[in-house]
Amino acid sequence: HIQLTQAAAWDSLKQGRYAEAVKSWEELLRLDPDNAQAREGIRQAQQAAEQAKFRNREDQVQALSEKAMDAYDRAITHYNALAAQNPDSPAEYNSLRYLSNCYLDQKRWKEAVEILGKITDKYGRPEYMNIRTLDTILKTINTVSVYQLKDYELPRQIYQDIITKDPNHPWKDYFQKMIDTLSTLKAKSVQVSPAQ
Repeated sequence: HIQLTQAAAWDSLKQGRYAEAVKSWEELLRLDPDNAQAREGIRQAQQAAEQAKFRNREDQVQALSEKAMDAYDRAITHYNALAAQNPDSPAEYNSLRYLSNCYLDQKRWKEAVEILGKITDKYGRPEYMNIRTLDTILKTINTVSVYQLKDYELPRQIYQDIITKDPNHPWKDYFQKMIDTLSTLKAKSVQVSPAQ
């Protein structure tokens, strides 16, 4: 009976039926408390079960990640369409904001900065947003451009284009301050670290 139970335990382990293998070895230990092979079998089955659980979790995380990326792709398509269907409106403004968040979440840095630049260009005025909102957008543009893209020129160009298009822009001085700050940082080769 002992050898049959031991063979069944090893067979269960090989087939990935870890709980069944542990039960068989525990039965062996009940019959023969000094059975070193049964103790080793239990240890191996428990270890294999933990590894299998970990692999299963990794597979689940991967599947969730793929589902999330698919959801982001659908959201990006939706927000692009919504923005295109509602130009120069609160719907476009909000769609662009959500679109930039999708790109940031996916670490699609350049696309995020481009959308944030578009928001700043079209809606970065007192009638659409307050200075705190604008400040948050500009800091995001700057941080992502400098830290992630290693590009000082992209945000400077966004701000310069806004000033060139509207020399009387109500926040012209703020944009110019950003241009000057980025120029100074570039000259000093300062890298902005990500927010903690």
